[in-house]
Amino acid sequence: MKAYRIRDFFDPKFNEYIVGPKQTGSRGTYLAYGEVDPGASRRLSPGKGHEEILTVLSGSALLKSASGELALVEGDAVYLDQDFEGELEAGVDRAVRYLSSGGHVPGGHDH
Repeated sequence: MKAYRIRDFFDPKFNEYIVGPKQTGSRGTYLAYGEVDPGASRRLSPGKGHEEILTVLSGSALLKSASGELALVEGDAVYLDQDFEGELEAGVDRAVRYLSSGGHVPGGHDH
């Protein structure tokens, strides 16, 4: 058993803090922590071969995609499949903080 301080693992490629294969030695799962400044947005896309569950830790946000919009508040979680492409837009009054846990889709790919 090992504890990880997620803030020690900033990944500039994804602009998130990620505990994943480099830290755990397992390619099966990963955990990402991110923040979006008030009124700002960030692109979300698990990518081919990945799926994620995103949970809002604090703040509120609007999840936008081609299929519509979904309002999210603290404690809400949403499943994002490998084909999801959208944006997470923070409310104007405060930053949104989120955790995203993900894994590989069976037969999706290997890296």
